[in-house]
Amino acid sequence: MSIIISLKLYSFSYDKKYKLMAKQILNNHIAKARKYPRSYGQLLLALDYYNNNPKEIAIIGNEISGEKNNLVELFQQEYYPNAVISYSHPGKKDILPLLKDKTMIKNKSTAYVCENKQCLRPTNDPKLFKQQISTIKHLSF
Repeated sequence: MSIIISLKLYSFSYDKKYKLMAKQILNNHIAKARKYPRSYGQLLLALDYYNNNPKEIAIIGNEISGEKNNLVELFQQEYYPNAVISYSHPGKKDILPLLKDKTMIKNKSTAYVCENKQCLRPTNDPKLFKQQISTIKHLSF
């Protein structure tokens, strides 16, 4: 479980120490996981997350905005184990690098779908956002 937490912390913070920590744990246990895969379910989920370039979702919108809630609900309609989501409101000084320099477009709640710090075109169109997140792999095995 600590491996997946470390990997998700990396996805939020881009702090390489979390990814390195997860890699070390994976390397220490992968031989046993190959031999006894049913005993290492969480490790295999973490390995899948590590190997599949997880998506980072940032949503910027007003706290009580129905638009923001609609974007969050679209994301929550499916299970995306290889993604993280975070949201903030405009003007807030964010401590998470994932949210840094993200703004609303045309004063509407806006979603950013990113991978390795590279984001697709930000959107406030729910249909386009749904299309963007549909590229997220559910699991590779």
